[in-house]
Amino acid sequence: MNQRGFTLLELLVALSLVGMMTLLLYGALGYGGRAWDRGEAVAGREAGLILLHHRLRDLFLAAGNPAAQGGTRPAPRFFFRGDANGVEFVTAMGRETGAGLYLLRLELRAGNGDRRLVLRRWLFHPEVLDGQAALPAWIPYEETVGTPKEKAVAPSAPGLWYAESVVVERLRRADFAYRGDAGGAWQDRWSGGGRLPSLVRLQVEDDQGRWPVMIFEVPRS
Repeated sequence: MNQRGFTLLELLVALSLVGMMTLLLYGALGYGGRAWDRGEAVAGREAGLILLHHRLRDLFLAAGNPAAQGGTRPAPRFFFRGDANGVEFVTAMGRETGAGLYLLRLELRAGNGDRRLVLRRWLFHPEVLDGQAALPAWIPYEETVGTPKEKAVAPSAPGLWYAESVVVERLRRADFAYRGDAGGAWQDRWSGGGRLPSLVRLQVEDDQGRWPVMIFEVPRS
């Protein structure tokens, strides 16, 4: 029986087809892997946004306007101040940081080619208000505009008296706005005349695009 083998041309065609199928297979696997990575990145970003929204929501819901006690010099009697770049207010915090009242400052900072949202926290205490504690000095928010940032000083009990953390990095912009009475216009500055705003809005954009607008309720009672 005669057995006819493959000609050289047929063998080359077969090898070419196998090569093309291999390239298509690896291309499909690579595309699927990249799509999976993108999906994980989007899911991780969305989860981070949800956690941030919940955390800030809780802090604003616990905001108040307590009277300063003690101190050797007159202290400001109203602590909720804000502009387009940041906001400062007094709020109650839980046991994870040391239960009690704290002065919080959430502000946009630029440095090293990066913009970031930074959260600073001081214990609401006469020594802090008077600048007597061994901490980075607290200066009322409206007085910090245009002033150089102070150097951090290591406090004796950093977890209780003072802490600073980066909330979000690599931002293009972050804008705060404030609303007084229901139905009122949004304002890019709030001093309030002794009154808290009813709502605070935060609009953020990073290198992946704009975030969903965050709106936080502030109790006014």
